[in-house]
Amino acid sequence: MASRAWWVLLVAMGPLVGFAFISAVRTYAEASGLNGTAIGVGEAFSPLVGIWAPTFSACELAAVFLLPFVAIRVIAGDRQSGALKLELQHPMHPATRITAKGIILLAGWIIASAPALVAVVLWHSYGGSIYAPELVTVASGHLINAGLTIAIAAAAASMMCGAVTNVGSPISSRIASG
Repeated sequence: MASRAWWVLLVAMGPLVGFAFISAVRTYAEASGLNGTAIGVGEAFSPLVGIWAPTFSACELAAVFLLPFVAIRVIAGDRQSGALKLELQHPMHPATRITAKGIILLAGWIIASAPALVAVVLWHSYGGSIYAPELVTVASGHLINAGLTIAIAAAAASMMCGAVTNVGSPISSRIASG
């Protein structure tokens, strides 16, 4: 997990989730009323709609656009570096090998999702209400989406032959020659 894609994912998650959370809090506060009055629609929607949906949507953007590159690097990087030849010398079923890599990628995604946890802590420190079942539902859906993204990226990386870890280089060479 020491690839450039992993570090880009980590660096991008904080500002992305932070900006979404700040915008959501500002919008939720504006819709809830001015100066503590009952004017507004604060009673009409819950923090699930006003806070958690926008905050975790930022995580979904990172899952869709950045996480596949990390997964491709983990899966295809072994073939490129020669580590796959060493792995194949051990009597381990291929499904077990891929499952282990998937678990590592999910653990990495949970680490990368730390800004969402910080958003939950900040919301609670602001005096916002947290209803655990809805937060668990959003977080588990977020984790399932990351798992599907990892599975699709791993399947794509395992079907490709050659160096798929440099995803941008074929595109840039095609643009330069065209």
